Amino acid sequence: MILLVIGIFLLFINFYLSRYKTSSNNLIYQVQRDTNYKVNLKPNNFYSEETLLKNEYYVSNAIESININFKYLIDSKNSFIESYKYNIKAKVVATIKDNFNEDKEIWEKENILKEDIINESKVKKLSIIENIDLPYPSYISLVESYEKYYGIIVNATLKVYLNVIYTIDTQDNVKEQTDSLELNIPLTSLITNIEENYEKETNNKIILDNKTSNNNIYYIIGIILIIISILLVIIPFSKSKNKNIFNNYINHLLKEYKGLIIKVNQLPPLDNLKYIYVENIEYLIDIANQNSLNIIYYEKIKNKQGNFYIFLNDYIYLYEFNINKK
Repeated sequence: MILLVIGIFLLFINFYLSRYKTSSNNLIYQVQRDTNYKVNLKPNNFYSEETLLKNEYYVSNAIESININFKYLIDSKNSFIESYKYNIKAKVVATIKDNFNEDKEIWEKENILKEDIINESKVKKLSIIENIDLPYPSYISLVESYEKYYGIIVNATLKVYLNVIYTIDTQDNVKEQTDSLELNIPLTSLITNIEENYEKETNNKIILDNKTSNNNIYYIIGIILIIISILLVIIPFSKSKNKNIFNNYINHLLKEYKGLIIKVNQLPPLDNLKYIYVENIEYLIDIANQNSLNIIYYEKIKNKQGNFYIFLNDYIYLYEFNINKK
C-alpha cells in the first residue's frame, strides 16, 4: 500500500513539472528577416531613372545589376547566442517540362557570393546586414550558353540565399539552428519579377531537455512502484485462489468416492512398471470398478498437483491433476 501511495505521488510530481515545463521552460525567441533591393538599369533612352525600386516589374534585358540588402535579426532575451556564421550563395536552377507538363530539374550551378563570416563571441542579439551587387546579365549569359551548347530551351531561375547557422545556449545544452532567406529571380523571362521566399517574422521555440529527462525519472519510478504494489496484491491472491480450487476439488473426490479412493502419504516402489496416462478421473473410476480395485491418491506437489493411481498387473494407470494445467 505504501509503494502504491509513493508511486501515485511521483506521477503527480511528473504531471506538475510537465505542466510547468510546457508553460514556462520553452525557450521562445523572435527572428526578423527582411530583404531590400534596387535594380540598376543599363544606359537607355526610355527610363529617366537609373535605378528601379523593390516590388516592380523589370524588363530583363534592361537590367545591369541588382543590388540586394539582406537583414537578419534575432533577439534572444532569455538566452545567449554562443556563436554564428553566415554566407551568401547564388544558384542557377534549370528545368524543363516532362510528358505530364511538370517542371523537372535538369541542371544547377551554384557559386558563393560571400564566404563564411564566423563569429564565436557570445551575444544576446544577432544582427546581420549584408549588401551584394548581383551581375544579372552574366547569369542570363550562362543559361544561354547552356541552351546553345545542348540545343535545348530551359526555364531558369536564379536563387539567391542568405544562409545562417547559429547555436543557442539553453542552459541545458547548446542547440544548433539553421535558417535562410531566399530570393527567386527569373532568368529566361522577358519580364522579371523578384519573389521573396521567406517568413518576415517568426517566434521560434526550443523545448528544453533537462527538466523533461528529470520528469521521466519520476514517471518511470512511479509506474514501477505502482506495478510492484499491484503484483504484491495479485500474486498472493492468485496463489490463495488456486490453493482453494485444488483443495476443494480433491476433497470433493475423496468424499464422493470414499472407500474407492484411498489417500496415502507415501507411494510403494514403482520400478519396472509401465505407465498408462488417462485424461480424466472418470476413466480411472471405470477401470477401478470393472476390476474391483482401489484408486491410490498421492499429493505430489502440495496444493498444486495430486496423482491418482491404479495398479493393474504390470501397468500403472495414472491421472494427474495439476491446478496450473487444469
